[in-house]
Amino acid sequence: MLVDYGLTIRIKEHSLQAIKPEFVHLEGQAFRCSLSTPIEPTGPDDIGNCSPECKLMNDFVLDTPIGLRCQVVSQFNVKNKGLCSVVHLYNIQTQKTLTNLGDQGLPREAVFSTKQQSIVFPESFVYSSYDISPGNEEQVHVTHVSSQWEVYCQLDRNTDIIDELENNISTESEKIMQASTTAVTKLCLAKYLDGKWYRGLIQPVQSPLHLNVFFADYGNATISEKTNVMCIP
Repeated sequence: MLVDYGLTIRIKEHSLQAIKPEFVHLEGQAFRCSLSTPIEPTGPDDIGNCSPECKLMNDFVLDTPIGLRCQVVSQFNVKNKGLCSVVHLYNIQTQKTLTNLGDQGLPREAVFSTKQQSIVFPESFVYSSYDISPGNEEQVHVTHVSSQWEVYCQLDRNTDIIDELENNISTESEKIMQASTTAVTKLCLAKYLDGKWYRGLIQPVQSPLHLNVFFADYGNATISEKTNVMCIP
C-alpha cells in the first residue's frame, strides 16, 4: 500500500528497497475517507468491478482539474483498518457536491448490517456548517468565551433542535445507566454543574478518578469525576 496515495499495488520484489530511517518518522499523507452519504453497488455483479457508482466517482474527480474541496463532517474507527473521515466533496468550479450525483438515479444509500455496525466506532460527533457562509448575518446565543479570539455560539434558529437534543439526552442517559454493558469511547454524556447531562468528548488526565470533558454543544471544558461521565456505546 502506498501510504501517501492510498492505493494498493502488486510489484516484483526487485522493485523494493529498504527505507531510510528519516522517512519513517513522516506521517502518511493519504487519509481514508467515506462519503457522508455512502453509496453501494446497484447489484452483486458490480462488486469488485468498476460499477456505475465507481465511474461516477471517477468522473466527478476528473472533472475537477484544480482539485476538490473536502469538508470533514465526522470521524470513526473501523476495526482492523483504522481511522476514517466522513466527508463532503465539493467541486468549486461547478458548485456540485458528490451527494448531488444521486439525482442521476445511480447511487443509493448504503444499508449497513448489524455486523458492519459492530466494527465501526465513532470518534467524533457530526459537524455541520448549518449553511453559514461569509457575509451571513445570524442571531446567536453565546455559550462560552474562551478568549477574545475564540467564542462559541449556538444559532437562534436551532433553538428547537437544541430543546429536542436535551430531551433525547435525558432519555438516553437513563438507558445507558440501566444497561449492564460498558464501553470506552471518546464520545460521552457528562453531568454539568447544573446536574443535567450533556454531550461531550473526553480526554484522560493524570488523576485516575477524573476525566477532562469538552462539552461539544457549548464549547467549554471541565474536569469531571468519572462517576459523572458515561461513555456512549
